[in-house]
Amino acid sequence: MTQHPQVEAFVSAAESMRGNRYWARDPQEQIEFLTALRNVLAEVCFHLDRNQLLNQEGLRAFAASSGAPHGLPWLEPSAETVLLPELDNAIQRCLAGLEGADNT
Repeated sequence: MTQHPQVEAFVSAAESMRGNRYWARDPQEQIEFLTALRNVLAEVCFHLDRNQLLNQEGLRAFAASSGAPHGLPWLEPSAETVLLPELDNAIQRCLAGLEGADNT
């Protein structure tokens, strides 16, 4: 039986990432990695939200504790609105560190 392409993609990505879990990245590679991770995380967030895998109270608590805006006030926080801004912030910190290193 053939697996759905999304199942194959997740299985393949997990195997590849597991095999390279301890890759020591230089600062530029870290930015490239986090940017690629963001693309994957966006898709994972979609599935977390679609399948209601995360507890809404937990998402609300995380959003409140991190100060992360979660979109429009009448919308419930989601994996996407809680997790992606955190990754975006990490990318921005890496970029700022890289720019700071270039100025020395």
